Amino acid sequence: MAQSSLIRGRRGKNPEIIAFVIAGFTPAVVISFWLHIYPVFQGLFISLFSWSGLSPKKTFTGFSNYKVLFSDSVMWQALGHDLYFVFFKALLTMGLALLFSILLFHSSFRRKKFFQGVFFFPNILSVAIVGIVFIFVYNPSIGILNAVLSRAGLENWTRAWLGDPSTALNAVLFPSIWAAVGYQMLLINAGMASLPSVYFEVSILEGASRFQEFVYIIFPLLRNVLKTCLSLLIINTLNETFIFIRVLTNGGPNHATEVLGTYMYYQAFENFKFGYGTTVAVMNFALALVLTFVVSKLLKKEGLEYA
Repeated sequence: MAQSSLIRGRRGKNPEIIAFVIAGFTPAVVISFWLHIYPVFQGLFISLFSWSGLSPKKTFTGFSNYKVLFSDSVMWQALGHDLYFVFFKALLTMGLALLFSILLFHSSFRRKKFFQGVFFFPNILSVAIVGIVFIFVYNPSIGILNAVLSRAGLENWTRAWLGDPSTALNAVLFPSIWAAVGYQMLLINAGMASLPSVYFEVSILEGASRFQEFVYIIFPLLRNVLKTCLSLLIINTLNETFIFIRVLTNGGPNHATEVLGTYMYYQAFENFKFGYGTTVAVMNFALALVLTFVVSKLLKKEGLEYA
């Protein structure tokens, strides 16, 4: 009897608990929808119109913007540059972050803290400031890079790094990697610090090399951490590349560093084709979804669990 009354008492509190949960989650859900979900649908809607972005008049054109998009050679060039950035930035950044993490993992505590601070320093600076710093590094007249090459007797290698179509894209890629390695290294270091030390003790007893330790212990146990790092890196690359290129080259010379973000900005805010610019933004959003999906599939296998 007492048990049944207790159950009824608990059931009587359920509506209050549900109301409390709804009241707590509703503001977060509304804000998240307003800031993340609504702009996506608004962008899809605007992409169906011909609109300058200034005039109140919008002309419905259906999918004509998408027809123009897929026949736009500059868009395909920008898409190729985005894929180039994502592939090489992910490859080099994750490779360097893993290398530095393993080296720091086996270093003394004092040196570890020092080098973690050194590698993380670029993340303290804003992307725009990093870009401005490298404008002076690459300057053909007073830049430190050409000065070092000249001092080394390599005058033939000096050039206008940001003004030469053959070097401009890689000149933008380097500072973006430099700015990203430290953050990824700290994430991987945090994951490695949580690994049980017994695995490494056994590997030492078995005479395993550092490479074998990485292949058979570190990588399998950090698979989920690496998947998260890679997904975040891809999304950040598509966002931050826009800023780097706007500061360093503004998409030039002759679209040699154009990416979807800068092309969208040009079409929407400089060419006043807001509808078409939004269509380019939709393509950029679709690219981020596809790349994230591909990463999830490539690293689909679950990481090993440990007690």
